[in-house]
Amino acid sequence: MRKGSLAVRFIVIVLLVLMVGQGALWLWFVNSQKGHYSATLKDKMRTPANLLATVSASAILNSDYSNLDQYIENLTKDEDILSIKVMDKKGDVIREKLLKTEESGKSLNPFYIPWSNLYSVPVKSSGESIGNIEIVLGFTISLIGGIFETLGNFKDFVAKLFSQSKKDKDAAVKDFENFVSTIGGLIG
Repeated sequence: MRKGSLAVRFIVIVLLVLMVGQGALWLWFVNSQKGHYSATLKDKMRTPANLLATVSASAILNSDYSNLDQYIENLTKDEDILSIKVMDKKGDVIREKLLKTEESGKSLNPFYIPWSNLYSVPVKSSGESIGNIEIVLGFTISLIGGIFETLGNFKDFVAKLFSQSKKDKDAAVKDFENFVSTIGGLIG
């Protein structure tokens, strides 16, 4: 195939369309996982948060915060926890542990997606609310790595396709067939 031929142009256009399609599928996949991951984080924190509420009730009633501090310290080993806040009935903060700063607002960078969820549990004693616990859960994903990986794979594919070596051309065809079967598996 010559560089200016119609077949080369067609292949390059098809590859560009496939690359854009792969990027769109990746963005759709990441956004569809947001709700699922949020629910998973909340389910994961339900028991530890209820235990923290029990320990907090004892600490608030007895004004002894040593067990509360120890339990909060153990909870903060979880990588999904951004912050923990224990408040009394008036809303005054009794104990607070900030592990990571929460990303807020909208970013101009489309490849950086912060997600956070507030999980709140009332602190009760004898059925009466004596405080509240707020645990901020979250994670951040950077899509830039996936996009650079896709671009690198595309560059390698094109280099193999236009190589003079039959071995490289065969490898490019095999890579393309694997890509098409992967997309077919995602769609079907």
